[in-house]
Amino acid sequence: MSASQHITWLNLVEKTGPFLAVAVLDEAFPQGLQKIETRKRQRVRSAYDEWRDAVDAQDSQLDALHREWLRLVLAELLEYEPAVLKSASQLPATLTYREPLTAPK
Repeated sequence: MSASQHITWLNLVEKTGPFLAVAVLDEAFPQGLQKIETRKRQRVRSAYDEWRDAVDAQDSQLDALHREWLRLVLAELLEYEPAVLKSASQLPATLTYREPLTAPK
């Protein structure tokens, strides 16, 4: 996959870490990324735009839209098996996530 294809792909996702650098993508996917059929690509783009609008507007239904966005990416786009996808109610109460502290600018 060419660097320009990776850059195009990177423009479609939220970039929040060095793991999405072009050099890392080249190393992780030397064969390139599988092409997505146009209809599926349009559906993902539309869902992403809807989710981004909800984030920007602090929509009251953001939690539900966020869950649906994640489901669409994991289940439909990446084709994860349903057995590996868990809802919040299926996760142990002890499971937590702490966002890393960022250094002041």
